[in-house]
Amino acid sequence: MTSVLIIDDSAFTCKVLRRIISKYSQFSIVAEARNGYEGLKKIQEHQPEIVILDVEMPLMTGLELLKEVKKQQYRPRFLLFSAHTKKHAQITIDCLLAGGSDYICKPQFDPSLKTLHEELISKLTNLCSPSPIASLSYPITTNTLPPKLICIATSTGGPDTLKNLFSNLKPNFSIPILIVQHMPPIFTSLLSQTLSRQTNHTIIEAKDQGKICTNSIIIAKGGTHLIVKQQQQYVYQSVETPPVHGLRPAADLLFSSAATC
Repeated sequence: MTSVLIIDDSAFTCKVLRRIISKYSQFSIVAEARNGYEGLKKIQEHQPEIVILDVEMPLMTGLELLKEVKKQQYRPRFLLFSAHTKKHAQITIDCLLAGGSDYICKPQFDPSLKTLHEELISKLTNLCSPSPIASLSYPITTNTLPPKLICIATSTGGPDTLKNLFSNLKPNFSIPILIVQHMPPIFTSLLSQTLSRQTNHTIIEAKDQGKICTNSIIIAKGGTHLIVKQQQQYVYQSVETPPVHGLRPAADLLFSSAATC
C-alpha cells in the first residue's frame, strides 16, 4: 500500500482528493495539511511515499516547501496540483525544476470530476510504480564518430532531470539536442524559457518549422509532434498528426524520423 499526504489550503479540494483516493485500496492517505509549514512537519512525521502538493498556498508556497525538503534526509515524490493559468503554469514549472515529480491541472469544466479522477489515479500509479531501468553493457570503442543529433524523451521527473543535464553541460557543447517532454503548450513554452534562465544554454520551444544549427536545443511544442528531416541541412517540423500511444508530442515520431536522416 502506498502512503499519500495531501497538502492543500482548500478544505474542499482535500475532500475531493480524499474521496477519489479512498476508492483504491493500493493507496492510503496518512494525513492532510493546510499549508507548507504544517506539511513539512507531517512529511517528517509520517514519511509518506507520495505528497500531493498545492503549488500556491499561504504562509509557505509549494516551491518554498520543495526547497526545504531538499535540505532534509527524507524526500518523498511530489505530485503537484496546479491551475489552468499562465501564472500557475510558471509556478508549476518552477516546482518541477525544484524536485516535483509530476503535476495535475485542476479541472475547469468538468463538474463530474471524471477527468480529475482518471488522471489522479493514473499519475499516482505511475509514481508508485517506477519503470525499471535495464542495465546494459556496450563495447567501448575509441574511433566512434560523435552523433549529428541527440534526441531526448522525458516525462515524469523530466524537467528536473533536464535542468541537471543542462546545468552540467559545457557551454561550448555543439551537438544539436531535440527534446520531447510530455506537457501542454503553455508549459513547454515556460519550461524552455525557465531552463534557459537557470542554465548556461539557450533552449527554445519548437516553432512550426526551423533549421537545426550547431548548439540548437529545441523542445517539442506541447500538443504537436516534433520530427526531423534532412534537406541541405537538418531541419525540424512541428506536426499535428494523431497522438501516438495517447501522446502528442510522442518520442516515437522524433526518434524514428531522426533515425532515417
